[in-house]
Amino acid sequence: NLSVCKNMPIKSNTYQGLWATIFVQPLAWLIIKIGNLVKSYGLGLILCTILIRLIAYPFTKKTAMQSEKLKKAQPKLTKLEKKYENKTDQESLMRKSQEMMMIYKEYDIKPMSGCLFSFIQIPLFFAFYEAISRIPAIFEETFIGFQLGTSPYVALFKQGKLIYILLIVLVIVATYFSFKLNSGATMSKEQEDQMKMMSNMMIVFMAITAFTISSGIAIYWIISNLFTIIQNLIVRRGAKNARN
Repeated sequence: NLSVCKNMPIKSNTYQGLWATIFVQPLAWLIIKIGNLVKSYGLGLILCTILIRLIAYPFTKKTAMQSEKLKKAQPKLTKLEKKYENKTDQESLMRKSQEMMMIYKEYDIKPMSGCLFSFIQIPLFFAFYEAISRIPAIFEETFIGFQLGTSPYVALFKQGKLIYILLIVLVIVATYFSFKLNSGATMSKEQEDQMKMMSNMMIVFMAITAFTISSGIAIYWIISNLFTIIQNLIVRRGAKNARN
């Protein structure tokens, strides 16, 4: 006598906190509405992901633009590094910092805006994770061969479905190219090593996580990172045409 999954409510009658009320429940509602409209919750999840990323595009585009501005400023930044190479006294470090800020101002570089990608990507991931967990209909649907509520770990090791290896590979590849295209230029060898280490750690983390998250979340992550890749390629092409 249970209700049909698509008719089950995504929220209770009790207040569940600011996060759930403002982000999770509206997102779950949107996925359901789009899924009902296109007659597929898997496709609804993809379209919802694209819609959210289009709304966030003006903000995430700034991150990609910062990478291109850093590339333009790279020759001056490299020259600055050589100028103060092996100078570790307080006065030299202060002058170096001042000259670097002047270069930033000249090329309209805002270092903090480069973190915008992470600030948007991570909360969105957890919001989608919780939203999908609130939609029972997703857990009973199969989309392009993947059961949306099943994790690759369960599908591979308990059900023997090798197709889920493809999902894991796509998560890793999408994460790798998304971070590679988003990294842009760096100011020093030290910063380059730090960025590389952080990117590698994130790729390893997502590779491990890909085994345990549901297929629905994995599809969201792939589509979201594919959007980022296309966005950055468009920005790079626009910057290249502007230089020519």
